Parts: sequence; C-alpha cells; structure tokens
Amino acid sequence: MRVAVTTPEAMGSCDAIVLSPRASFTNRARTNVRMAGLIANGALIVHLARRLTGYTGVAVMVTNPVDVLARVFSERSGCERVVGIGAATDTARYRLTLARHLRVPVGAVEGT
Repeated sequence: MRVAVTTPEAMGSCDAIVLSPRASFTNRARTNVRMAGLIANGALIVHLARRLTGYTGVAVMVTNPVDVLARVFSERSGCERVVGIGAATDTARYRLTLARHLRVPVGAVEGT
C-alpha cells in the first residue's frame, strides 16, 4: 500500500481517498450544532469536490456533519461511491445524551 500527500487533482488516479478537512471555527451554537459545521466545512468540501470532478474511486467522508457533506461531495464531484464514517460517534453521543436526560445508565439506552 502506498500513502502520499498531494494535490486534489493528482488524487484522481487513487483507488480511494479520505476527505477529512476541518475549517477553523468555534462552534458556539446551543441548538442545531451541526449547522455550524455544515456552514464552515461545507465550503471546503465544495472546493474539493470541484477539484475532484469526475473522480471514479471511493471517497470516504470523515468531516462533520458527515451525512450531509458526503452527499454534497457526491453531488458536486459526480463521484458515485461516497461513504460517510461517523455513525458510531453519533450513536455514542445520542446514547449518552438520552441517558443523561432520562437519568439512567448509558448501558440502559440502545439505538442508533
């Protein structure tokens, strides 16, 4: 396996790429905290998508909000194989929040 850091245009021949940029911002939102990430990181993902237009490999989205940005990248780049990774973290956060709200142990909460 070969790993390299390069320009987006040069990545067009890679079998897979991992997209994990994060804009420099402080999320001060008290409600709908995902929107700050979408606004800040969305511009980075759109920029990369334009530079990777027509990419035919697999793109793995790690940047939050993963679900939305995976779709944005797919639509803007034309890449048909985009997967988002982050559901395990979201599930853990969901379970912890719900357990605190219900005042029960985290182990008592199931769901994704």
